[in-house]
Amino acid sequence: MMLIPRIASIPQRSYTITEGNGNIAALHYSGAKYQIVVAVTETNGAWTASVKSVTKLLDDNGKNVSESQKIGDPIAFTNTYVAVS
Repeated sequence: MMLIPRIASIPQRSYTITEGNGNIAALHYSGAKYQIVVAVTETNGAWTASVKSVTKLLDDNGKNVSESQKIGDPIAFTNTYVAVS
């Protein structure tokens, strides 16, 4: 039998969100990158997770930015179609 220690809270965790490139030649895929900070806590046996912050690190062209985003608003990745002649 394995004993799992009881953890009252887990420190905040940071996640990086990006969009993977596809294989459509005429599409310029977004280079945007977001950092999401999440905290998980346990109260009386109930676990909850809450987003503490959302920051846009790179814009769709892959350029450095540091823009705080409103929690609850969707993050966006904008792809651009480039006509091939």
